[in-house]
Amino acid sequence: MRILVYCPTKDLFWRTIEDIFNLEHEGPLEYLFTRDNPYGEEEPRRNVFHAYEKAWVECLRGGYDALLTVESDMVVPPDALTKLLAVDAPVAYGLYCTRRGSHDWMTYINTANNGFPWKQLSRRPKMRREWWGQVHECVGAGFGCTLIQREAVERTVFDVDAQGWPDFQLSRQCNNQDIAQVCDLSVVCGHIKREPRAVVWPRAEVGRHFWLEEL
Repeated sequence: MRILVYCPTKDLFWRTIEDIFNLEHEGPLEYLFTRDNPYGEEEPRRNVFHAYEKAWVECLRGGYDALLTVESDMVVPPDALTKLLAVDAPVAYGLYCTRRGSHDWMTYINTANNGFPWKQLSRRPKMRREWWGQVHECVGAGFGCTLIQREAVERTVFDVDAQGWPDFQLSRQCNNQDIAQVCDLSVVCGHIKREPRAVVWPRAEVGRHFWLEEL
C-alpha cells in the first residue's frame, strides 16, 4: 500500500518532523513537505486551500492508495498511522485539540441529524469519557492527523469560494455522500500553540477537556 504523508508548512516544529519520520509502518512511506504560500500574508485562507488542493493532486497523480495529513504543529504518536489504517474507514481522524480559544477537541458529532449544527465531542463530558480510547463514527473534522483513503480523495473537491475551510468542506462532502468518517480516540495527538509556547493535549477526565504541556 502506497501512502503519501503530507505536511504543508508555515511554521514547522522539529518535534513534528521527528514524529513524522518516526511513524511506524510495515512498508515504505513517501513524504511531501511544502512551503508554498502564493497569496502572501493578505490571503491566508487561499494559501490553505492551495496547500490541500496540492495534496489531492499529488495523491491522485502519484497513484497513492491513501493520504496522511499531518499539520506542521502537531505531536503524533508513532503508532498513529498503524491505528488509523486498522480502522479501515475512508476517512479516519486522530484526536487533538484546537490550539486557540477554548481548546476544544477537533472531533465533531451530529446533534441535529440533518448535517448541522455539529457539536464538538469535548462539549459532551459523559460521551467523551465513554468514547475515550475507542473508535467511533463522527462528522469530522480537521487535517491535524488524518488518513484519507484514495476513494475519498477521488470523490471530494475544494472550492475556495464556498463556505468553510478545506477540512470542513471535506467533512460536509463525506457526510453528503455517505463516505464514512471515524475518529480513533486512542490516537491522542498534541497541538503546539505559539503564545505562550505549549502543547495542548486532549483529556477525558471530569473537568477540563485538555491539559497543557509547557515547553
